[in-house]
Amino acid sequence: MKRVLLIIVLSSVYVGLCAQKTETLGQQALESFLETKTEFQQERKQRVCNDTLIAGQEEIYLHSPDWEEKWWALKRIAGYVCPESQEFLTRVALQDSSMEFRKLALQYLVWVDARQSVPLLRERAKESLRPSERVRLGRVLIDLGDTTGYRLLEEECYQDADDALCEDCFNAYYLMPPKYAVPFYRYALRTVKTDGWKVACARQLAMMGDCKTAMPVFKQYIGHEDADVRGGVAFGLGLVESKESFRMLENMLADTSFPVRDNAQQSIRSMEQFRQSKGKRLWKRKASSASPTAMKSGANAYNPAAAVAYAEKWCDSYNPEYVNYSAQGGDCAAFLSQCLRAGGLDLSAGADGYGLGVQRDKVIANVELMIRHLADVQGFEHVIMSNRGPEPALTVPGDPTLFFDASNRHSLICVGEEEGHNLYDCHSATRTCHLSMDKWNQAVTYYFHIGEDDYPEHCTNCTHDAALGEEDIDCGGPCNPCEDAPETRTLSFLLPGKREYKAQQLIQTRNNIRMKRGHYEFMSGGEIVLNPGFSVEEGVTFSASIEPKTNLTRQFRHVCMDFPDVITPNGDGWNDTWMPGFVGCTHVKGLIRDLDNKNVCVIDEDITQDGVLSLWDGRRSGGDLLPNRSVCGFWLEVTDFKGEVHDVSGEISVLY
Repeated sequence: MKRVLLIIVLSSVYVGLCAQKTETLGQQALESFLETKTEFQQERKQRVCNDTLIAGQEEIYLHSPDWEEKWWALKRIAGYVCPESQEFLTRVALQDSSMEFRKLALQYLVWVDARQSVPLLRERAKESLRPSERVRLGRVLIDLGDTTGYRLLEEECYQDADDALCEDCFNAYYLMPPKYAVPFYRYALRTVKTDGWKVACARQLAMMGDCKTAMPVFKQYIGHEDADVRGGVAFGLGLVESKESFRMLENMLADTSFPVRDNAQQSIRSMEQFRQSKGKRLWKRKASSASPTAMKSGANAYNPAAAVAYAEKWCDSYNPEYVNYSAQGGDCAAFLSQCLRAGGLDLSAGADGYGLGVQRDKVIANVELMIRHLADVQGFEHVIMSNRGPEPALTVPGDPTLFFDASNRHSLICVGEEEGHNLYDCHSATRTCHLSMDKWNQAVTYYFHIGEDDYPEHCTNCTHDAALGEEDIDCGGPCNPCEDAPETRTLSFLLPGKREYKAQQLIQTRNNIRMKRGHYEFMSGGEIVLNPGFSVEEGVTFSASIEPKTNLTRQFRHVCMDFPDVITPNGDGWNDTWMPGFVGCTHVKGLIRDLDNKNVCVIDEDITQDGVLSLWDGRRSGGDLLPNRSVCGFWLEVTDFKGEVHDVSGEISVLY
């Protein structure tokens, strides 16, 4: 099911909005896609047929044991429209022992416009074949201009079938004329068994103009527990030009899954562009308390001292104003909720942005749902650990810590520090005050920090938000006004394991602050005030300095990558080079290769502070510019700020 969703999500790049009108953005985009497809076909026909190349690739395909080499050979042969390529691809499509390569060759027969193969394909369809292969034959016949392909599809697709055949039928009817596609997707909507399939069918109906059938499905599944399903809803709503769909997309901006939020945002942008092209204004945006931005800003008002005070008061007893959930599986998450609410944190958005898991007494009484709320809905900075290693420095008094795996789940709140370790309060089988980390086993533990050093939304994405005044995509490094240090920092305790403290304007101490064991450093852009109660034990190294504010900016904490799939090296100064964007990454190396599997560019670059690199100008290693409509593949290893290596790959089209 996820593969089908991915296919349609990628296809959604080419479609827009639909409404019951003569001309819709979906229709315009569909026409543009088909026009581009025709242009590629014409470009193939204009290539001079390279008999030697085709013969060489045929040899590779027939004799190489390597799957990837065979795949590249078949694709290179399909790059030329001539009798040699048509004949060889027909032979592979009808006779090859590998169903996977028969499937590829069938697709490539359309690329090379092998209409002379239609009689052979018809005869093949009469044989005893798997239903999925008959479906693919039917679609190829249709694309080659033979209407008997419709009969093959109707024979196989209008029946109760397994998921594999559903996927083939679903894709076979994609981009067909509405008179064929709409009846099939309506039928599929009634008969498919999974929620993901239903949403995918509704999305196709919306693209074809049948929004009346699609909208009830989107409404039903907008709050589905599966992010893939919600993502499909977000794309589908972007095909319905109505105030109702716009409001639903607005609400999805607070979804627990970032990809779903991103899909909703893209759909809103598409809707806005479409309405502008029609001389209409977008419906007025409304402020939502459930939006990620609103919730993050609310975190700045959180009072950790108040949360700690509540925990200390009730850690060994129960507050009669709240329900005691001990008899219902445990009171730990509910107690943590009470502490966070005492600190001013709003939990009403729940684990899905719409109140999932919030009880009548306004607490979240489930450990897993609390993790989802803190990590996905509130978006608080956190570290996940699965051993008894040193506690991360980010968790301080007032912050929640939860562990969750198949056999262990518990919620605690940090309330202080003792001998280099945090102390936690919690409710468990026995109510507990001042528990230390070494008292629980090696469960998967989530350490959170609720504070003003969380990234604002505009510093965590790879999108160019021009409407927000951004001049470029947000990729790494310091960006105003996102300095790491707060304007002022008042210290009433020292963080376990942390020895460096920064503030843009002022660092001041209060209460008893005792420095012991090791080195401590205060750096301020303005003033440092050490009030009575501050002391340094013998043997401790302590330094305090006033620094330029440029030395006090934040460091990388998030990882995000953006890879354009098209460059236009025509010398107009726009999009002339391939410029990926990286957030929280330090180095990239790899290769770009053409369809002949030859290296055109070797990459080995440090990633600079702004995170945007110009890596390739569309030329081969010898300096020659690649022909128009060339397609290259890239394979990269990207090292992030944690030292982890990410393997990424994709394709780049060169267009003039």
